[in-house]
Amino acid sequence: MTSRLKYPKKLDKYIVFLLIFISNLTFAQNEWNTWYFGAGAGLDFNTNPPTVLDGGKINTREGCATISDQASGQLLFYTDGTTVWDKNHQITPNGSGLNGDYSASQSAIIVPKPGASGKYYIFTSDDISGNNGYQYSEFDITLNNGNGDIISNKKNIPLYNPGTEKIMAIKVCNFYWLITHQRNNSDFYVYKITGNGISSPSIQTIGTPVISGWNGVGVIKISPDGSTIASSFGPDASTSGGGIDLFDFDIQTGILSNYRTISNIDKLYGVEFSPSGQFLYATRGIGTSSNLIQFNLLSGNIADIENSKFEVFSSSYEFGSLQMAPNGKIYVAKEKFYDIPVSYLDVIANPDLAGASCNYLPDNINLAPNKTQIGLPTFISNFFAPSPEENYSQTLCSGQSVNINGTTFDESNPSGSITLPNAAQGGCDSIVNVQLLFLPAIQENYSQTLCSGQSTNINGTTFDESNPSGSITL
Repeated sequence: MTSRLKYPKKLDKYIVFLLIFISNLTFAQNEWNTWYFGAGAGLDFNTNPPTVLDGGKINTREGCATISDQASGQLLFYTDGTTVWDKNHQITPNGSGLNGDYSASQSAIIVPKPGASGKYYIFTSDDISGNNGYQYSEFDITLNNGNGDIISNKKNIPLYNPGTEKIMAIKVCNFYWLITHQRNNSDFYVYKITGNGISSPSIQTIGTPVISGWNGVGVIKISPDGSTIASSFGPDASTSGGGIDLFDFDIQTGILSNYRTISNIDKLYGVEFSPSGQFLYATRGIGTSSNLIQFNLLSGNIADIENSKFEVFSSSYEFGSLQMAPNGKIYVAKEKFYDIPVSYLDVIANPDLAGASCNYLPDNINLAPNKTQIGLPTFISNFFAPSPEENYSQTLCSGQSVNINGTTFDESNPSGSITLPNAAQGGCDSIVNVQLLFLPAIQENYSQTLCSGQSTNINGTTFDESNPSGSITL
């Protein structure tokens, strides 16, 4: 008898794919998308190129600060350190009489209150010769019919005095560092801002003494990755010339270290880091001759840094503040000597390129009908580090499982999120989003026609006339 054998089809080999996507995400930084500064000038960086805005009520030669909605980038409020205007350009009911000074180079900075949606700290600094020092007020966006206002019993709360005109903040995970400098010494006051409020200061004596006059003017800036602080200062009776103090900064502890100085640069004012942090730009000179200078910080050695000095541009205008924008360009404020507003901002279009390749564009932004002087808004440093997310996906067969940091995922628990404490940049928590796909068992039919007395063996099991059918698991 002829037998007819139906061979089983070849089993497909299912390969388990492990796909881990570690997100190198660019998070929304929309809080700094709308600027108001100078004599009513405004820019909207929600568009590219930025849109010139009209209607601003601010009129300040120097410092100011603005804050926008994190999701939309639309204006919430702005201040010159003495007055607060809402998004409709109206002075808020309790928005007058802040104890900052609009003639301070960094008269104010706005910091969201951690864990309190819609609430903000407005930190202010007085003029270098003033006695109000550093103070803060709390702003609640739900007040004033949703346009926001300063909370009545939380206005002009002193931090300390006397201070200088330098103030800066940086966000690290779910908290902020606020960095200020006392007058008449080398003391930095560093505050940690958390959901529990504003800490007592860490007082650190390091760097060039900040005395008075031009020596106390200038700004503090932090590199985008939070690793370096630059503080500009001018000449004073105790110093032979102006310069820029550089410090390493530990974003976990708030400690400044490795002090070194780019020295003998007269009448410095603004400083700003390039997006990568490799290059530092500075403005110097008040009068009929000003300069924009670039330094390469790559080696970290102060002699190399000083030798890398490159004069990007020389102008008959007075250069002032430098501020990196959401588009990665650096904007340069200027005025005519002395105290005469102008209609144009200059732009460093490619700040991460060395020398003339940085592409300096004079008179690039026409602010008409409004004007600028030597101030631009002070923003929280460009180090926004929310918990980075990683997506973990895997295809498994029925009955399999995977364990991630002590949590088992299987058919009954195929998805979820795991937090890995301190696993991301800057010591932030990392979030792993898990998604598993389970394939059902693959069923295949094997049939064979045999003669009486014959048998077949499949994976160790014999099938014959007494056992003609059944299932085998491979």
